[in-house]
Amino acid sequence: MTAMKEQTLVLILAGGQSRRMGTDKAALPFGDETMLASLVRRFQGLCPVAVSLRTAGQFDTAGAGEIVDRYPGQGPLAGLQAAFAQTEAERIFLTGTDLPFLSVELASALLDAAENSQGGDAWVIQRSDGKMEPLCGVYSRRCAKPAEECLREGRRSFRSLFQRVDVRYIPESALPGFDLEHQLDNLNTPEDYQRAVVQWQG
Repeated sequence: MTAMKEQTLVLILAGGQSRRMGTDKAALPFGDETMLASLVRRFQGLCPVAVSLRTAGQFDTAGAGEIVDRYPGQGPLAGLQAAFAQTEAERIFLTGTDLPFLSVELASALLDAAENSQGGDAWVIQRSDGKMEPLCGVYSRRCAKPAEECLREGRRSFRSLFQRVDVRYIPESALPGFDLEHQLDNLNTPEDYQRAVVQWQG
């Protein structure tokens, strides 16, 4: 494990309200585990893992640490800010509990890209259609203060954060061998979940 990865925290976002799903995504069964437990187990071999929650004890975090939002209801950016405020991590690899197919290998590739970058505060995948993937990215501690400033101003989007930090976009073409359509397939509805369960079982 490189020194960078030793200083990195994997943060799994599980503090959303799952309105379209109709139930908390993190607690949904996925194979022999919950969706959240499956991700925790997968990433524990890469870096320390924590789970971003609305309230303490919200879910069984399968042994991962809890990070409770300081700006509840303000979305993923609040989870990132809370993780920097409550830990000593120099970098955070950010992902969501609704990305059940995300691989350790892709996360490791992004961490390597950040480590080999000349400068930068955040490293985010940019798809071939131009779409950004802020919930599959690496964020340095230099993002902590700008993230809190955004939240205090009521600006909860990552786009607002990206206007204040040095973002390095990693083009999809720089990640050959990764099926990003599959790995970044986020589950928002019961239909999405049922489809993913079938794929997982297959």
